[in-house]
Amino acid sequence: RRYLMDNLFYICIIVMAVSIIFLFYFYKQPNNSSTVKDLYYEALDMLLAGKRKSAYKIFKDITKNDSNNIKAYLYLGQILREGADYKGALKVHKNLLLRDNIKNYDLMLIYKNLSLDYYSLKDLEESISFCDKILEINKSSEWAVIQIIKLYKELDDWPNAIKYLKMFFDISGKIDKRKLALYKIQSGRNLVRNNEFEEARESFEKAFEIDGNLFITYYFIGNSYASESNAIYEKGAKIDKENIDNSLSLEEESKQFKIEAEKVLTNAVPMWVHFIENVPEYAWMILPTLKDALQALNEYEKIEKYLIQISKKNTNNVDILAHLA
Repeated sequence: RRYLMDNLFYICIIVMAVSIIFLFYFYKQPNNSSTVKDLYYEALDMLLAGKRKSAYKIFKDITKNDSNNIKAYLYLGQILREGADYKGALKVHKNLLLRDNIKNYDLMLIYKNLSLDYYSLKDLEESISFCDKILEINKSSEWAVIQIIKLYKELDDWPNAIKYLKMFFDISGKIDKRKLALYKIQSGRNLVRNNEFEEARESFEKAFEIDGNLFITYYFIGNSYASESNAIYEKGAKIDKENIDNSLSLEEESKQFKIEAEKVLTNAVPMWVHFIENVPEYAWMILPTLKDALQALNEYEKIEKYLIQISKKNTNNVDILAHLA
């Protein structure tokens, strides 16, 4: 019986000791998750204060204690990117894709940062691809659509910029007709540079249909005719240069090209006149070109007729009066 009592005594002592240790650690030791959270907010404060090195060190400590903290890794990459270590940022963010069971929200943040990394590395196509991945998860992501529009504009790919601008209108529920019309004009200007003159004028005309107050379209339609005329004239000039044997058939072909060039240039004149009539404050942009075109067409005397016609609507425009004088 005494033996049992002694054992009970020792058991009680052990239970009490374990209880004390448990209570000590429960109440006295800092909670690990609480510590990580405090460190996280401290790092964010450092980041907002512009202390990137200090923030980087804290986020690094967080990832050592909590390797599942995806947001800490995202900030590590962001700090590297902002410090111009674009490849380092890309490596950090790409490694996150190797993880299993990533939540969609975190996955979108990873894609966003990868898009920004590739943009920093001047790989715009790859940057677009990660924006598209965001849209696969969330079709209403305004950030992804706005970023894609920006990237396509930088690539001078206006048809795709227009496509995503319309998508943005659907998402936001607001339509900016003027912006859409301006994008159409930019698309048309690209087509002119590629000698696709008919398609360019279609784009300019659509821009005017979208926004009837965008009179700059007259200017660009006129320019498209002038560019087309120059392209046709150059074909004739090239034949003249190569016609070292004075072939009559080649001379005739060259002549036809030059006649066609004059015919096309004739279409530019009324477009430029409409532009000056509607936006007289920008008359200086086109009056010298208009005069040169009329001279090339042997119709220089018409400049007076057009200037009088325009000045009746804009009696105080100094540029118009000066040219008329």
